[in-house]
Amino acid sequence: MVAYFPVEDVDAALARAEQLGGTRVLAPVDTPVSRIAVFADPDGNRVGLVRR
Repeated sequence: MVAYFPVEDVDAALARAEQLGGTRVLAPVDTPVSRIAVFADPDGNRVGLVRR
């Protein structure tokens, strides 16, 4: 399961997560309704980002 959090800029939020130790799981991609990305935190939990 992935919990998605709304952000203003998916690319910037993913870059920040990676700087803090996250690992990219799904590169930013446009969907028909938004832009999303997924990263894993240092414990392996997957976190989704979605453009507001």
